[in-house]
Amino acid sequence: RVGRTWPNFQTVDSIAIVGDLLNVPVGVMRFYCLATRKTEEDPNMSLRRSGRHQLALSRGIMPQKRLEFVDKLGGNVAAYIRRARLPANLFDDPDTWVYYQSYLKLIHDIAKREGIPDLTFAISDMNIKEAVVPAVTLRLCSAPTLAEALRRVNYWGQYQQTGLRVDTFVSNDTASVLLRLPASVETPGFSISETGSMLLLLDLCRVYLGNGFKPAMLNLMSRSQDVSYEIEDAYGGVRVQLDSSVSEIRFPKHLLASVSPFLSSSKEVFPQAPAPLSSPPSKVSDKVKALLDGYLPDGAPTLAEMSEILGVSQRTLQRLLAREDVTYFQVVDEARCARALQYLSDCDSNACIDDIAHRVGYAERSPFIRSFKRWTSMTPAVYRESRTVQHTP
Repeated sequence: RVGRTWPNFQTVDSIAIVGDLLNVPVGVMRFYCLATRKTEEDPNMSLRRSGRHQLALSRGIMPQKRLEFVDKLGGNVAAYIRRARLPANLFDDPDTWVYYQSYLKLIHDIAKREGIPDLTFAISDMNIKEAVVPAVTLRLCSAPTLAEALRRVNYWGQYQQTGLRVDTFVSNDTASVLLRLPASVETPGFSISETGSMLLLLDLCRVYLGNGFKPAMLNLMSRSQDVSYEIEDAYGGVRVQLDSSVSEIRFPKHLLASVSPFLSSSKEVFPQAPAPLSSPPSKVSDKVKALLDGYLPDGAPTLAEMSEILGVSQRTLQRLLAREDVTYFQVVDEARCARALQYLSDCDSNACIDDIAHRVGYAERSPFIRSFKRWTSMTPAVYRESRTVQHTP
């Protein structure tokens, strides 16, 4: 109720009064108010009001890391991809987007079948430099202070995973960094995702505070029944509280002013400038279009198949797209057109027309050429030639 009706999040005294009544810290109260208000203001945050089923996306780098680990163990990578309904060509494009719920299915499946409940900590390269998209890591690690780096997570973190939110609150001498993931605690795989996200958040703090940094407290929403290993040992002796109402790191507030060791030169983070990233999609139609990119080489999923991937009914997906005045057929058509134009505009690509037709989901050359003429009023060959002439010095 407070979150839905609160007129001003900056009214700390009023929040403190309610917090005292509920025996909840001020920082946590403000986080709850902000989270509730944000979800209700943004209709794209959930597909179904009941259960807060969110259409959140994640970059392919996270499932790629997990699958590389499975491959080293000798597991059947293709089978894991198929069961999680992930794109078969997941490793072909590091910039690809996948459905976050599919990622949760994947890590839950790996942990269960391989017998590795502490999957997050079993992967040796689960650090911010290896498990986060380079362009995002560069922006976070080159912030002038830790406080600014944590603030940047809400913007640049969307380039890694949409629906992720990190808020920092200060009360007395303590700083509370609260993490919100786009899934409920009951979702299979949530505990692995939460411990992994918190590990990366800790790693970001250690970029500024040193590898020996240990927070005063680490609270996790993960249920104790889902964590069957010594989690405090896994976090290196940090005090961990499970079954918490929020995901939170606490430490002395003066540490927020710590300066980045990489501020003088971004080359200390990455010797070469990372490739730019496409902007994270915000509208439902753009999110569906982003997901389609990975599936097109195997043929665009039907409405029924995409609904199954997203875990919603066909009618729900159609209704959400109708709010944006588009149909699923139009979204598929636009995704194919955008990808085809990208391939044909790449002057360094020697891909033939048949190969490009296959990459955008056409089994044969002829229907692709007809569609391309409908999109651009010219054939793929003529379009490619025109682009080549434009780039000729």
